[in-house]
Amino acid sequence: MIASFGGYKSENVTNLIRVINQNDPDDLCSVKTKKQDIVIPKSQTVDVPCRANTGPVNCAIPVLFEPNECPQLPSGLSIQEELTSVRQGNSSLLHIKVTDDTDHDITLYGRT
Repeated sequence: MIASFGGYKSENVTNLIRVINQNDPDDLCSVKTKKQDIVIPKSQTVDVPCRANTGPVNCAIPVLFEPNECPQLPSGLSIQEELTSVRQGNSSLLHIKVTDDTDHDITLYGRT
């Protein structure tokens, strides 16, 4: 895992991994797409704007977005795990990478 972070100091990467592994289930929040429907073109990846209702956050912090199994998600779409950040406040706008692995366009309905 450390090798994946090429130009960073090993100590910093180790500390980041430790923080991620100390995940408290109370720190989890729901992440939903915005109100508008979004079309994911066939065989492409799109940055989908989503809202994370984090509750009160005092300053911008890095977070690991980990998708869970979502029964509302159309088959053929995959969501990637990624390191991002949330800003100060009660909610943040995140851009999540969604890939359409099919040979046709898929509509991702609002608030999914």
